[in-house]
Amino acid sequence: MTCNIDQTDRINRACLGALLIVSALLNFSQLFYLVVGIILIGQAYIGWCSIPAILDQFKSKKKKKK
Repeated sequence: MTCNIDQTDRINRACLGALLIVSALLNFSQLFYLVVGIILIGQAYIGWCSIPAILDQFKSKKKKKK
């Protein structure tokens, strides 16, 4: 996997992920926030986001149908 998010996005994801994990630890819809927070921290750490990859697959499928 190559890095497909820039440094600013990585910092934003890490901060938001940390905030969501703290919210989960304080029992604010615990499971949801914990899962989302872990995903965002993971994406910030590895520098890869699945959303652009998934969107590229859908775009290539549309082009093949034409």
